[in-house]
Amino acid sequence: FGETGAIWKAVGSRIDPSRCRYGTQMVEVDAEAKKAKFSDGTEESYDFLISTVSLDLFLGMCRNIPLPSNLSYSQEEQENVRKGVRFATTHVIGIGMKGQPPPHLKTKAWMYFPEDDVPFYRSTVLSNYSSDMVPSSGGPFWSLMFEVSQSEDKPLDASRVVEDVIEGAKSAELIPQNAEIVSRHHMTFERGYPV
Repeated sequence: FGETGAIWKAVGSRIDPSRCRYGTQMVEVDAEAKKAKFSDGTEESYDFLISTVSLDLFLGMCRNIPLPSNLSYSQEEQENVRKGVRFATTHVIGIGMKGQPPPHLKTKAWMYFPEDDVPFYRSTVLSNYSSDMVPSSGGPFWSLMFEVSQSEDKPLDASRVVEDVIEGAKSAELIPQNAEIVSRHHMTFERGYPV
């Protein structure tokens, strides 16, 4: 399977390292002047700006957005647009188990679950990506990663999400009923995906 990070390393190798900045955050964009300001007080000019900042946060950073002459938005109207941008929170749940994955999962990478009877929309057999995803001693071990969406339209009880995922994974035959679960990990990304 290789490692997913190899994709981003290959992309990153095509970018001039002098164009990358670490240890500071973009805090303001003057769209008319084409300047980005950073938390360390520095500024950078740009011709084109590509940002991975969540759209609602990015719009909150932008000033002096040039508009066609027939359009005009006050700062208050721009703020209302920013507040209207919606996103879904993503819960990432990792489950580590003793033993080997069941035969039907030994060659799987990731799987999608559009059904309503499981709380997750995607599952990844993480240990198939790299042996570094499980401990090397005391095993064998294998692991699954699950992604669960939460939004105004799809509320969930975050205190139960790990148990709900385990129950759903057992009903979907991803986790055997008698599996020895040795680790559970839960991370939350408030702005997982735009809606």
